[in-house]
Amino acid sequence: MDCGLLEERGYVILKGVVPRAACARARALIDSTFGPPGQSAEQYIRGHGGELSHYLTARAPVDDHDFWETCGPFLQSKNFYHDMRHPIRSSVAAECIPPTLVGAMQRVLRSTDIKLAQQYWVRTDYRPPPYNDHPGMHMDHACLPWQREATPQQTYYLCQVALNDIPPGGAATLVSPQALRRAKATAARLQREEPEWCAALQDEQFRTTLTGRCGEQPAGPDELVEVVMEEGDVAIMV
Repeated sequence: MDCGLLEERGYVILKGVVPRAACARARALIDSTFGPPGQSAEQYIRGHGGELSHYLTARAPVDDHDFWETCGPFLQSKNFYHDMRHPIRSSVAAECIPPTLVGAMQRVLRSTDIKLAQQYWVRTDYRPPPYNDHPGMHMDHACLPWQREATPQQTYYLCQVALNDIPPGGAATLVSPQALRRAKATAARLQREEPEWCAALQDEQFRTTLTGRCGEQPAGPDELVEVVMEEGDVAIMV
């Protein structure tokens, strides 16, 4: 686990972390939820008594314990992209977070007291051409230098488990190490030149307001790196 490389280019790949048998069980659960690839996931879900949710809308009050103890996963379907989010009531959900991955994240965050913010699984079905020449790029969450330098770190990382092989062009994730460096430079400048503004940021403002100022780092096609993986690999991303 090369933490220096992770911070420099924005991602590292850990090979063969999740057992292939666990990946197969996870794929089977996804297919049983959304139906066979190539068919309407929405029709399949509704035909089996399920429901689709709008993006991150509240499904019930947080204190509705009866609902949360029995509800199914949060499901979304957008054309060729489908995802299911916790609660995923299957033991394979834990198998996809093996001790090796937990240990790697403890090292990255410099703490044994780490938290899983959310777990969601994605199936991307084949989409026929034409394709977009300029794929959408975004930054989930910006942070200031002091948050990365703190022990434990005061930020979060994305761990992407490959439940199947992801070959070049196979719906892989694109990253831009250069854009990440520019975003970090912007955050460092803000911390240096606008300390009072930075000190006033609270909670969601790091994800929204700060990201709005640091995330405007357009990446040209020559800067993009395709993150390809084999089944069971894990990509840890800044």
